[in-house]
Formats: sequence, C-alpha cells, structure tokens
Amino acid sequence: FDRSTVATRVNKDGLIETVAIDTPRLNYPFVNGVVQDDPSLLLEPARSNVITYSEDFSNGYWQKSGTTVVSGQVSPTGNTDAFKLVEDTGTGHFIRRSGVSVVTGMKTMSIFAKAAGRDWILLWNGVDNSGRYFNIKDGYIGGTRSGTPVNSSIDDIGNGWYRCSMTINSSGTTFQNQIYLSNADGSFSYTGDGSSGVYIYGSQLEASSYPTSYIPTS
Repeated sequence: FDRSTVATRVNKDGLIETVAIDTPRLNYPFVNGVVQDDPSLLLEPARSNVITYSEDFSNGYWQKSGTTVVSGQVSPTGNTDAFKLVEDTGTGHFIRRSGVSVVTGMKTMSIFAKAAGRDWILLWNGVDNSGRYFNIKDGYIGGTRSGTPVNSSIDDIGNGWYRCSMTINSSGTTFQNQIYLSNADGSFSYTGDGSSGVYIYGSQLEASSYPTSYIPTS
C-alpha cells in the first residue's frame, strides 16, 4: 500500500483520526448517526483542501461579521479543537474566507456543524451567489439562496454533528467560502440574541464533484 501523505478516517469509536503515511485506512461508516461494527478499506483519489486554516477559526485568515468564536469545544475527533460560532445582537451573522484561489469546474465546500442554539446554517459562495441551507438539528437539506448548487449532502456522524456539503460548477477562479448562521430555512438576516450559534469544525474546499474524507490544514 502506498500513500505519500497522512489522511483521516473514522475509527471504531466513531471519531475522526489521522492515519500515518503509507498506512491503509479501515473506515467505520455511520448509519443514522451510529457507527457500524464492520469497517471497509477507504480508497480515494488525491485531493487538496485549499482552505489554509481548516480548524483554527480564531485565526485572522477568517473574517467574522456579526459573530465571535469561542474555542475549546469538543469536535468529531473527541478533542477540544472545535469552535462555537456565536451571533451578536445585530443582523447578519457569518464567518468567511474570501478570495480563495480555485480551479474552474466542480468545487465542493464542506463543514462539520452542530446546533448550539441555532438549528440552521447557510453555506454560501459569494462569488457566484450560490448557497444551500442545512438543518443541523434534525439533519436535512433546506432550500437554496440565489444560484442552485449542483449537489448537496448532509451526513449524520453522531453526537449531534453533521457534515454539510455543497458542490457548484463555475468558470470562476476565486471562491468566497462563507458560513452563515440562520434562524430558519431561507433566512440569512435576523436579529441575534448575543449567545446562540453553532459549533463548527473542519472547513474544506476541494476541486471535486463530491466531498472526500476530511483533510486538515494549518
């Protein structure tokens, strides 16, 4: 077996973990949020996560508007490396990275999210105005905002966490990777209460028509 980089898998405890170079990944799937007993060999094409700080949402790389982030939250790894994205009392609450360089064609954006007072998020590419709403309390896909993504998915990975993704097809070479807090399907501007939000972990943007396993960056 040959792989020149580390990679991630879901272990038998249902936690995301990093596997060493040249080590096969036995991945344990989730069904309805419950990790299964029988693993399968995880084989994927080579992919790159073009988001530079995929976990450190406190870094200046990430622009916040109407939000703050609180560290020390338990993530899908079982460690305290997730953040809570907290709304202020104004209107319009998001975190984003603008001007990400991408190739033309299919691009897939994904994030791990868990409800913490807000049950909805909006994944949004502000360059071509494509977005999709996700309910991260009950685990279903909502409506679109402006342009319609090619594909969207939401996967229950246990402990209240969901991996949300959307794929767009565009000729653009820049991307605005943006996560909005939402109080309802179709709503991206509302008056916040100063304490509600969502837990977030593992932002990913890749040249692909579907989300591959999580690729941490720093």
